[in-house]
Amino acid sequence: MWILTPEGQIDGGATGLWVPKFCYGVNSGMGCKEVLSLPLCRNQNDIFSYRNGEFASHQTSNIIDSNLSLSISDCLVKCWNDCSCVGFNSSNDNGTGCILWKGSNSFSDNSSVISAWKYVIRSQNPSIEERASKRRYGT
Repeated sequence: MWILTPEGQIDGGATGLWVPKFCYGVNSGMGCKEVLSLPLCRNQNDIFSYRNGEFASHQTSNIIDSNLSLSISDCLVKCWNDCSCVGFNSSNDNGTGCILWKGSNSFSDNSSVISAWKYVIRSQNPSIEERASKRRYGT
C-alpha cells in the first residue's frame, strides 16, 4: 500500500522507494518540482539539516503558528521563502503547525542535553567545478 506522509514522501513499505525529505526547487527529480527562481537569499547549495540543539537566544527569536492544517512541508516553504528564517519544526505534537526561528544562524549542537530537534539551514560546500563555473559564467 502506498502512503503519502506528512513530509510529502511516498512510503511504499518494503518496496524500497526513496524520495527526498524536502524539495528545494533546484531540481525536478524524485517527485520534486523545479522552480524558475530561488529566493534571493537562498542558493542551490542550501539545505535544512535535522539537528539537536539550540539557537543562541539573544540572537534568534521564534514565531509559532499552531494552525492544524500546516504540515512540516508547509513550514519548510515558509522558512525557505523568508530570508530571516534560519530554522523550523512542527509546533504541535501531532506534526502540525510551525515554529520558525528567525535571526542569526548561531546554532549549537547539543546531543547530551535534552534539546528540541529542529531543521536548521546550512549551505553545502559546492564542488570546485561548480565554483569555477559560477565565476566563469557569473551564475
